[in-house]
Amino acid sequence: ALIFGVVLVLFGAIWGPWMATRPVTDLDLTQSLRAGVAQQQSDEEPSPALTTTPPPAPTTTPVISSVQVLSWNNDDGDHPDRAINMIDSNPATSWSSRWFDNNQFRDETSVTIVVKLQQKATVSSVTLTMDPATSGGEVVVRNVTDPANPRGGTELAMSALSPTTTIQLPAAVETDSIALQFRSMPKGQDGRNWAWISELTVQ
Repeated sequence: ALIFGVVLVLFGAIWGPWMATRPVTDLDLTQSLRAGVAQQQSDEEPSPALTTTPPPAPTTTPVISSVQVLSWNNDDGDHPDRAINMIDSNPATSWSSRWFDNNQFRDETSVTIVVKLQQKATVSSVTLTMDPATSGGEVVVRNVTDPANPRGGTELAMSALSPTTTIQLPAAVETDSIALQFRSMPKGQDGRNWAWISELTVQ
């Protein structure tokens, strides 16, 4: 037993220094480099970015609070007192302009319907329910940017007229007031140039 112990001590004394001083092989160096690169990549790899999709912005449905008729040449000759009939939800009542022999109007003096909303809302179209014989004419939809000058608002769309006229805007607009401006009147059932509207709605 004593001899076996001495042998173990001698073996350890020789093996330890030999392992500490033996040359590093190519295999050892390659494994060490791979381990270092893998650790560096792991340390440098960014965490995946969290992406969220924002919810769509809420839109407000347009609700008409009032309508006003600006008569040709501002002379009150186009029945401004009947404007309320266009938004009373009663197709039996209506508003009409006078009839015109000269059927071309300048923007600054044209018959214009100013539609005011309860609050700012997204407007994408306007619908007019008119005389069953309505045809032709030309109406312009404007975004009223200056309440003191509704005829001079931003032009949004233009359309001819028919018994049921829906004017689709090229792009929805956020506004609290629009204007419908007649550059020329449609023809009614009597063949004269005039506008007759029983209902006006904004979508």
